Amino acid sequence: MDLKAGDRVYHLGCGGGYYTAIMAEIVGPGGSVVGIEVHPDLAAHAKENLSCYPNVTVHAADGATFDPGPCDAMLINAGTTHPIPLWLDRLREGGRLVVPLTMGTTPTLGVGVMTRIIHEHGGFFRPNRDIVANLFLQECSRCARAGRYLRDSRRRCVLEQRASLIRSVRHCHRTSGVLESAA
Repeated sequence: MDLKAGDRVYHLGCGGGYYTAIMAEIVGPGGSVVGIEVHPDLAAHAKENLSCYPNVTVHAADGATFDPGPCDAMLINAGTTHPIPLWLDRLREGGRLVVPLTMGTTPTLGVGVMTRIIHEHGGFFRPNRDIVANLFLQECSRCARAGRYLRDSRRRCVLEQRASLIRSVRHCHRTSGVLESAA
């Protein structure tokens, strides 16, 4: 994630707060971390665990709709077929988004790639290799068309097309929902 002292970080799916605490230590007192957890009991547990960090706030909310404000880095700990446009809108220039792009194999499990997306020169790109992994899926962030696209590109082993999907996501969600330039 390339975190630096003073960064503002968004951690979606913060669970009990373990990785949120690590990020808070890295960004230091001049930075901040916003943790989101969809399960209210787990969010309450994270708030308790992180109460000694004045630079951390935790919210019980749906990360697909919660507005974290402008961020230097985002860690998404929930599978999704595509980056949510709000996340891309809130990523500052030079900001890094680490997100698992997934396709479902069962209602709660799936496979996909953990990828890093960087906002640079007004656009988004993926500078590193994708890592295929089994991941937990967050159903609220899934799009059937994008899932089919990921499944097809994985079968063809065309990893570069995923960058096209990332660029197309804004157009998809603001128009008809069809991934026109990614197909």
